[in-house]
Amino acid sequence: MLKRKAEAIALLQRLQDLSRTAHAKGEMPDGTIAAVQWSGIGFRAGASRFIAPLPQIAEVLPYPALTRVPGARPWVKGVANVRGNLVTIVDLPEFFGGAPVERDLRSRLIVINLPDVYCAVLVNEVLGMRQFDEEADAEIPANGTNPASGPIPGITNRQFRREGVLWQEYDFRKLVASPGFQDVAA
Repeated sequence: MLKRKAEAIALLQRLQDLSRTAHAKGEMPDGTIAAVQWSGIGFRAGASRFIAPLPQIAEVLPYPALTRVPGARPWVKGVANVRGNLVTIVDLPEFFGGAPVERDLRSRLIVINLPDVYCAVLVNEVLGMRQFDEEADAEIPANGTNPASGPIPGITNRQFRREGVLWQEYDFRKLVASPGFQDVAA
């Protein structure tokens, strides 16, 4: 009886190990390989749709009450108290050279989750979590430019198309490191 119990436990452990190995490789139980999924938070800035990696976003909030900062560039809307911390608020479409975000029911604040960065961006709308199949939905890389203002800081060379809608990957690390982003004095 003990021998059968030990054999059963060993078999279950072996199955568990095989399952973990297959899962790590993306294999399904029937031996097929699962599609590699890319997840992020979708948002609209101006007329463009972007998707940012989940780890780069601390939280999404409604358009907050702001305190203007004298002498700041027009795209720096001010500072807001977010959970006891003063956070600099940047209007992302206006930073790109477009029209500023209007305060309405869809406009949102995306608090950036990066080390030593205490800022957030205003966007026209947050479109929720999105997942893309890296093979089926991937397209030719975006050129990352705006005809009116030139290069758009933060756009990566990855984009996805789903149901006729183009989503450009957005990297907040590139935005923060871009020339001019931290030059907030007018």
